[in-house]
Amino acid sequence: MYDDEPERAYETACHLLRQGISVIPTGGGVSQGAKEPHKQALIASGHTYVNDNGELRASWKPMQTQLPTAEDLNIWYRQVRARGLGMVTGELSGYVVIDVDLEGLPLLRELGWKPHVISPSGGAHLYLHHPGWYVQSNASKNKKTLPPGFDVRGDGGYIMFPPSRNRQGFYRRTDQRQRLSIEDVPETVTVAGETYRLRQALGLIPPAPQEPKSAERTSSQPSSVDEERCPMFLMLDRAADYAADRRGHSCWGCGRMPTTTAEMKPCAPLGNTRTWCKAFQKMWEMHDVCQLHCVTESTADLLELDRLMNEEGKSFAAASIALTAFRTARAQAQAS
Repeated sequence: MYDDEPERAYETACHLLRQGISVIPTGGGVSQGAKEPHKQALIASGHTYVNDNGELRASWKPMQTQLPTAEDLNIWYRQVRARGLGMVTGELSGYVVIDVDLEGLPLLRELGWKPHVISPSGGAHLYLHHPGWYVQSNASKNKKTLPPGFDVRGDGGYIMFPPSRNRQGFYRRTDQRQRLSIEDVPETVTVAGETYRLRQALGLIPPAPQEPKSAERTSSQPSSVDEERCPMFLMLDRAADYAADRRGHSCWGCGRMPTTTAEMKPCAPLGNTRTWCKAFQKMWEMHDVCQLHCVTESTADLLELDRLMNEEGKSFAAASIALTAFRTARAQAQAS
């Protein structure tokens, strides 16, 4: 009945690619990994990295910065026969997507927005023009400034795209074609008596220009100035990226309370220690998040660490050393 799924996904992927939109293969169908990147397809097309244990792993990160090729699509859908399709969000594709689940539908109706895609669960996807600055992918379960049921897929994210399906059914396009604009998003909304800065929470307000620092710190200790410390939610997101079970394993908001003071300490900046993450727990056990918190003193540091690990293939330890050495050398050059 669904034997044509790979071919339909292939045709849609080719159509998106011609529009300059980046895509990835997903499990699709009724598999438990229907929404996860299709590991076999990515490995077959050479989108891989070698982890610290010398194991070859699939990676969809290259599609965040460059479009897949026609040959990649052929491998994914005609050779490996992947059944699902994910649209990569962010600056490359030119899209930010608001992902609304059932809990967020009352607010969606109040806003009067018309969905572009209906998900199998009855939720909605709404497409916006990417604003040109970095938009962090986030979920309301781990970022309490977002209204309940509202997630955002921006840079570093992806969203399932029709005609993909999962066990609940198909993702379906609506007749809505006009994308939302930033002006369509109100600055604030009120839900159940709680006011949310919606436009800011979705990342749709330009970042404030950073004032130059008089001197670069070389210490790896946390900053005494809160504004200079890399946001904890961003480190959580990167931690989940590095953990093997980021997607499809209920990583966010699993409700696990920290059991020790040491576990609670990194959560303190979140303001809600009940918000916990399996991926973060795993990284804590590996001591990497603890090191991540110490090594990165700014968002720029975290992104540089990301680059060293993903583009240069360094291990976490090697990337941390390279980042610290680079920062120290830069500070010495500025002081001389």
